[in-house]
Amino acid sequence: MSYKGYSVPASKLKTSYDVIVIGAGIGGLICANFLAKNGYSVLIVEQHYKPGGLCSSFRREGFTFDAGAHLFGGIGNPRSLTGTILSRLDLNLDVIPQNPLDLVHIGNETITIPADSGKYVSVLQDMFPKEAGGIARFFEDLSVINKTKAANPDHDLVKSYEMTTYYRMLGDYFTDENLKAVLSAQWGYLGLPAKKVSALTMCLMLGSYFLDGAFVIRGGSQRLPDQLAEHLLGLGGQILLAHEATHILTDDDRATGVKLKGRQTVKGRCVVSNVDAKQTFLKLLPRTCLKEDFVMNLLGYKESCSMFVTFLGLKGANKLVEGINGWHFESYSDILAQEDFFLLLASTGDSPKGQCALRILVPIFDSGHNWQEEKKAFENGIVSRLEKRCPGLGDKIVYRESASPATYYRYTRNSRGAAYGWALTPEAQGRFRLDNRTPIRNLFLTGHWTKPGTGVASAIHSGFLTAVQIMGKD
Repeated sequence: MSYKGYSVPASKLKTSYDVIVIGAGIGGLICANFLAKNGYSVLIVEQHYKPGGLCSSFRREGFTFDAGAHLFGGIGNPRSLTGTILSRLDLNLDVIPQNPLDLVHIGNETITIPADSGKYVSVLQDMFPKEAGGIARFFEDLSVINKTKAANPDHDLVKSYEMTTYYRMLGDYFTDENLKAVLSAQWGYLGLPAKKVSALTMCLMLGSYFLDGAFVIRGGSQRLPDQLAEHLLGLGGQILLAHEATHILTDDDRATGVKLKGRQTVKGRCVVSNVDAKQTFLKLLPRTCLKEDFVMNLLGYKESCSMFVTFLGLKGANKLVEGINGWHFESYSDILAQEDFFLLLASTGDSPKGQCALRILVPIFDSGHNWQEEKKAFENGIVSRLEKRCPGLGDKIVYRESASPATYYRYTRNSRGAAYGWALTPEAQGRFRLDNRTPIRNLFLTGHWTKPGTGVASAIHSGFLTAVQIMGKD
């Protein structure tokens, strides 16, 4: 698909806008849509040639691959906060409820996770009968946390786990380490294992799927940013693709616009950054704008892990890939002890007849790789791991390509190719996250580097929250 029709020519930009948004990720697109819907003149500046950020798809030789996000909490549920926000934009997304929610493969054992939390409780109680009471209590409290955290952050249950890891929280309910492992197996959605990830963040992620519903988008995740972009254009907003903002202009510690690569400047009464927070404050802004204590606090945040993703087009393999979707671990103990997973996502929906697209994801925590030299060997290692799990599948590969953390950086400019914004530790979540309002007047943040959290649903909430704050300011 060509995105030329989405982008305003740089020569036809207005000299000034009410709001300029840097980055066409989901947070930026949602924010821009609500501002334009309420009469603001809005421009989004995006360095990539298409919108979406980590929520995007691409086609290769007839296969459609999602580049990042694939599972969306609440997006098809009009009663959820996510669904309510999207319903105000009259999008026409074709979403498919995901049931079962996930498969977890541990050694030769496969655990099916139903989309219904009540049914999952029964599955777990059958597996771990001695922990039946704790399982029921855990899921009751999971529901309470999801329903009260935003409305009442001082609720006793919320406060008790605010500074706790998920693994320590599980210890209040269970003694069986294998049960803790099963309940931690989906940690890859947040990029940190149970012994490091924030308890509240893990609970909110699980709750967004179990309580609000988990959905995939027919045709690939690119449909969401594409529809948001089209809706914005219909509201009179503008998007400038394939152009990088190199500076945020300031005057008397107030954001006044952006400077584009090539020296063109565009004025704006407000600027919203939907890009890497360190890039925003340490690269795009003059250092003199920021107090030293703010900079030191910012440098204390750590980026999340990145990903290595191998995309495979398979022919005549539909029978072979049945049942291999999901999280793969060698043992229960590996789930809790190792910072590694092997996630397989196969799809036949948008592939040529008799063929399927397979995506393989593994986390990358260290930044010491020279991916230009190591990428092919790493890809070969991924395919070898796949062959061990599904013998004969290698012979069915008709297309292969991989994305490394360097690829993530190239297309998103996220520091170290971070896939989740900040590392989701207890110290970087909730009230400790960077606020949507910044110390620079008329400069706001949106997306997964700011409140409320990471993931597409949180980016949608963040974009809406930022728009409301800007409108409330005026």
